[in-house]
Amino acid sequence: MTISALELLEKRDIIQSGLEFRIHNYNKTRTNLLRVLQVSTINKTSCWGEYQEDRVWYDLIFPETQRSYVPAKNEDGTIIKRKDGSEIMLETWAPIPGKFKTERNSLRLDCFIEYKFNKRIQH
Repeated sequence: MTISALELLEKRDIIQSGLEFRIHNYNKTRTNLLRVLQVSTINKTSCWGEYQEDRVWYDLIFPETQRSYVPAKNEDGTIIKRKDGSEIMLETWAPIPGKFKTERNSLRLDCFIEYKFNKRIQH
């Protein structure tokens, strides 16, 4: 689904450098900070001619994680074991306290509004 021209007009002035908000990560287990770096109009050329495109550059800041293993548990909290008595271990990714990664990216303004801004966590 794409956003309407009216929604684009209503929200385009809100998207400015310095804007920060939180969004869920891909599996909605944590939140990530999104920071708008720059909004600008760029000139592009295609086989249909020249045109301008509004683009948003942003940083996505999220906790660095490390892989660890935890014992698998039943619904009652008891640890699941194999026939030989060894525990079944599950892989998990846990955040490393105080360490973060930054991913720099850009999207067209309409895509940014639809896929990032409209999915922000509102308090």
